[in-house]
Amino acid sequence: MKWAESVLGSVAKLICNLVNLMHKKIFFLFLLFLGAFQVFSEEISLHDAQLAYNDGNHQKAFEIWKNLADQGDIVALNNLGYLHEKGEGVKMDLELSLNYYLESANRGFPTAQYNVGEIYAEGRGVKADKVVALKWFILAGVKGDQDAQNYYEKIFSSLTKKQVEEANQLARDWKVKVPEKKN
Repeated sequence: MKWAESVLGSVAKLICNLVNLMHKKIFFLFLLFLGAFQVFSEEISLHDAQLAYNDGNHQKAFEIWKNLADQGDIVALNNLGYLHEKGEGVKMDLELSLNYYLESANRGFPTAQYNVGEIYAEGRGVKADKVVALKWFILAGVKGDQDAQNYYEKIFSSLTKKQVEEANQLARDWKVKVPEKKN
Protein backbone atom coordinates (compact mmCIF):
# COMPACT_ATOMS: atom_id res chain seq x y z
CA MET A 1 0.00 0.00 0.00
CA LYS A 2 2.85 2.36 0.80
CA TRP A 3 4.23 1.65 -2.63
CA ALA A 4 0.92 2.73 -4.24
CA GLU A 5 0.84 5.91 -2.11
CA SER A 6 4.42 6.64 -3.11
CA VAL A 7 3.63 6.16 -6.80
CA LEU A 8 0.48 8.28 -6.51
CA GLY A 9 2.45 10.98 -4.69
CA SER A 10 5.10 10.96 -7.43
CA VAL A 11 2.45 11.11 -10.14
CA ALA A 12 0.73 13.97 -8.33
CA LYS A 13 4.04 15.89 -8.10
CA LEU A 14 4.70 15.20 -11.77
CA ILE A 15 1.26 16.50 -12.73
CA CYS A 16 1.78 19.63 -10.60
CA ASN A 17 5.18 20.21 -12.22
CA LEU A 18 3.67 19.78 -15.69
CA VAL A 19 0.85 22.21 -14.86
CA ASN A 20 3.39 24.74 -13.56
CA LEU A 21 5.51 24.25 -16.67
CA MET A 22 2.46 24.74 -18.91
CA HIS A 23 1.55 27.91 -17.03
CA LYS A 24 5.10 29.19 -17.49
CA LYS A 25 4.97 28.42 -21.21
CA ILE A 26 1.58 30.06 -21.55
CA PHE A 27 2.85 33.07 -19.60
CA PHE A 28 5.95 33.23 -21.81
CA LEU A 29 3.79 33.07 -24.94
CA PHE A 30 1.58 35.79 -23.49
CA LEU A 31 4.63 38.01 -22.91
CA LEU A 32 5.79 37.37 -26.49
CA PHE A 33 2.34 38.33 -27.73
CA LEU A 34 2.40 41.56 -25.72
CA GLY A 35 5.85 42.41 -27.09
CA ALA A 36 4.70 41.84 -30.65
CA PHE A 37 1.57 43.87 -29.98
CA GLN A 38 3.66 46.76 -28.66
CA VAL A 39 5.81 46.85 -31.83
CA PHE A 40 2.69 46.50 -33.97
CA SER A 41 0.89 49.24 -32.07
CA GLU A 42 3.81 51.65 -32.62
CA GLU A 43 3.61 51.02 -36.36
CA ILE A 44 -0.12 51.60 -36.20
CA SER A 45 0.45 54.82 -34.27
CA LEU A 46 2.52 56.35 -37.08
CA HIS A 47 -0.07 55.10 -39.51
CA ASP A 48 -2.93 56.38 -37.35
CA ALA A 49 -1.25 59.78 -37.08
CA GLN A 50 -0.92 60.00 -40.86
CA LEU A 51 -4.56 58.98 -41.30
CA ALA A 52 -5.63 61.61 -38.76
CA TYR A 53 -3.53 64.21 -40.57
CA ASN A 54 -4.98 63.21 -43.96
CA ASP A 55 -8.50 63.49 -42.48
CA GLY A 56 -7.72 67.03 -41.30
CA ASN A 57 -7.48 66.06 -37.62
CA HIS A 58 -4.13 67.76 -37.12
CA GLN A 59 -4.48 67.92 -33.34
CA LYS A 60 -4.82 64.14 -33.08
CA ALA A 61 -1.90 63.67 -35.49
CA PHE A 62 0.15 66.06 -33.34
CA GLU A 63 -0.62 64.12 -30.16
CA ILE A 64 0.38 60.77 -31.68
CA TRP A 65 3.54 62.15 -33.32
CA LYS A 66 4.51 63.96 -30.12
CA ASN A 67 4.22 60.73 -28.15
CA LEU A 68 6.36 58.89 -30.70
CA ALA A 69 8.87 61.76 -30.94
CA ASP A 70 9.29 61.62 -27.16
CA GLN A 71 10.33 57.99 -27.70
CA GLY A 72 12.90 59.08 -30.30
CA ASP A 73 11.01 58.36 -33.54
CA ILE A 74 12.76 60.37 -36.30
CA VAL A 75 9.76 60.35 -38.64
CA ALA A 76 7.54 61.74 -35.90
CA LEU A 77 10.14 64.44 -35.11
CA ASN A 78 10.16 65.50 -38.76
CA ASN A 79 6.37 65.55 -38.89
CA LEU A 80 6.17 67.71 -35.76
CA GLY A 81 8.52 70.11 -37.52
CA TYR A 82 6.12 70.24 -40.45
CA LEU A 83 3.09 70.88 -38.23
CA HIS A 84 4.86 73.77 -36.49
CA GLU A 85 6.13 75.15 -39.79
CA LYS A 86 2.63 75.25 -41.25
CA GLY A 87 0.72 75.95 -38.04
CA GLU A 88 -1.50 72.90 -38.48
CA GLY A 89 -3.00 71.70 -35.20
CA VAL A 90 -0.45 73.81 -33.32
CA LYS A 91 0.69 77.42 -33.23
CA MET A 92 2.99 78.28 -36.14
CA ASP A 93 6.52 78.45 -34.73
CA LEU A 94 9.37 78.44 -37.25
CA GLU A 95 12.06 78.20 -34.57
CA LEU A 96 10.46 75.15 -32.96
CA SER A 97 9.86 73.70 -36.42
CA LEU A 98 13.55 74.01 -37.27
CA ASN A 99 14.48 72.44 -33.91
CA TYR A 100 12.31 69.38 -34.66
CA TYR A 101 13.68 69.13 -38.19
CA LEU A 102 17.25 69.43 -36.92
CA GLU A 103 16.74 66.76 -34.27
CA SER A 104 15.46 64.36 -36.93
CA ALA A 105 18.06 65.44 -39.52
CA ASN A 106 20.91 65.03 -37.06
CA ARG A 107 19.77 61.46 -36.49
CA GLY A 108 20.07 60.81 -40.22
CA PHE A 109 16.50 61.13 -41.59
CA PRO A 110 16.89 62.35 -45.21
CA THR A 111 13.48 64.04 -45.45
CA ALA A 112 14.31 66.15 -42.41
CA GLN A 113 17.74 66.88 -43.87
CA TYR A 114 16.03 68.15 -47.01
CA ASN A 115 13.64 70.26 -44.92
CA VAL A 116 16.53 71.86 -43.02
CA GLY A 117 18.30 72.56 -46.29
CA GLU A 118 15.21 74.19 -47.76
CA ILE A 119 14.75 76.40 -44.69
CA TYR A 120 18.34 77.65 -44.93
CA ALA A 121 18.19 78.04 -48.72
CA GLU A 122 15.06 80.18 -48.49
CA GLY A 123 15.80 81.91 -45.18
CA ARG A 124 12.49 80.92 -43.59
CA GLY A 125 12.78 81.99 -39.95
CA VAL A 126 16.60 82.04 -40.19
CA LYS A 127 19.18 84.03 -42.10
CA ALA A 128 19.54 82.46 -45.54
CA ASP A 129 22.74 80.43 -45.77
CA LYS A 130 23.20 78.55 -49.02
CA VAL A 131 26.39 76.86 -47.83
CA VAL A 132 24.56 75.29 -44.89
CA ALA A 133 21.63 74.52 -47.18
CA LEU A 134 23.92 72.78 -49.66
CA LYS A 135 25.44 70.68 -46.86
CA TRP A 136 21.97 69.37 -45.92
CA PHE A 137 21.04 68.76 -49.56
CA ILE A 138 24.25 66.77 -50.00
CA LEU A 139 23.48 64.64 -46.93
CA ALA A 140 19.88 63.97 -48.01
CA GLY A 141 20.83 63.55 -51.65
CA VAL A 142 23.38 60.82 -51.04
CA LYS A 143 20.60 58.88 -49.29
CA GLY A 144 18.51 59.10 -52.42
CA ASP A 145 16.23 62.06 -51.63
CA GLN A 146 15.34 63.29 -55.13
CA ASP A 147 14.04 66.66 -53.93
CA ALA A 148 17.39 67.32 -52.25
CA GLN A 149 19.24 66.36 -55.41
CA ASN A 150 17.08 68.74 -57.43
CA TYR A 151 17.52 71.61 -54.97
CA TYR A 152 21.28 70.98 -54.90
CA GLU A 153 21.37 71.52 -58.67
CA LYS A 154 19.18 74.61 -58.32
CA ILE A 155 21.51 76.46 -55.92
CA PHE A 156 24.87 74.95 -56.93
CA SER A 157 25.45 77.43 -59.77
CA SER A 158 24.78 80.42 -57.48
CA LEU A 159 27.69 79.47 -55.19
CA THR A 160 31.38 80.07 -55.60
CA LYS A 161 33.84 77.20 -55.82
CA LYS A 162 34.99 78.04 -52.29
CA GLN A 163 31.40 77.90 -50.96
CA VAL A 164 30.79 74.52 -52.62
CA GLU A 165 34.03 73.18 -51.11
CA GLU A 166 32.96 74.48 -47.70
CA ALA A 167 29.55 72.79 -48.00
CA ASN A 168 31.22 69.54 -49.06
CA GLN A 169 33.58 69.74 -46.07
CA LEU A 170 30.65 70.37 -43.71
CA ALA A 171 28.90 67.32 -45.16
CA ARG A 172 32.03 65.16 -44.79
CA ASP A 173 32.48 66.29 -41.18
CA TRP A 174 28.86 65.64 -40.25
CA LYS A 175 28.15 62.66 -37.99
CA VAL A 176 24.85 61.10 -36.97
CA LYS A 177 23.97 62.18 -33.45
CA VAL A 178 22.69 59.39 -31.27
CA PRO A 179 20.43 60.66 -28.49
CA GLU A 180 21.52 60.11 -24.92
CA LYS A 181 19.46 57.62 -22.97
CA LYS A 182 17.25 59.12 -20.29
CA ASN A 183 17.40 57.51 -16.87
